[in-house]
Amino acid sequence: MSDVEVVDTKAPWQSKTNWVALVVASSAFFPEVQSFIAANPETFAVGLSVVFAILRQVSQSKISIS
Repeated sequence: MSDVEVVDTKAPWQSKTNWVALVVASSAFFPEVQSFIAANPETFAVGLSVVFAILRQVSQSKISIS
C-alpha cells in the first residue's frame, strides 16, 4: 500500500475565506464602516483575524487555481 495523501481541492470562488475577505474589502467603501475601522483599528484587526482563524479550522480542502 502507498502512503499517498489525497488532497481535496476547490475553486477560489468556493472558499469561505475568500468571500469574507471580499465582503470586508467591499464594506470598507461605506462611510459607517470606514469610521468604525478608523476609530477601532485594533478591534477590527483582531476580529478579522479571529474570523479567518475559525474559517481555517473548519476548512476541509485547499484552493486550486488549475
